[in-house]
Amino acid sequence: SLSVAPSSVSVFAAPGSGVQQRLLTVSATGGAGVSYNTTRTYSNPASPAVDWLTLTTASGTTPGSVTLNIGPGALPAGTYTANVTVTPTTSGILAVTVP
Repeated sequence: SLSVAPSSVSVFAAPGSGVQQRLLTVSATGGAGVSYNTTRTYSNPASPAVDWLTLTTASGTTPGSVTLNIGPGALPAGTYTANVTVTPTTSGILAVTVP
């Protein structure tokens, strides 16, 4: 199975503040290398005016990591949410979503 840590990420930032980074660690049970793809999906709002979350890695192999770059930029004050999904390219292994 695939494991991603931490299981959730929260960031508090003032509008216009700089980019903050968070690291997700991706591993697989049994130590075997599992290839994976990463995607980001905005959920609130679904289409923000500013692309405030970018991922440094679109794909990788376990053990691996994904850096999240979180930058509020010109977003107005408010609560914004997104999910990062790590999807194995091997069938039979479930994807993991980090809110």
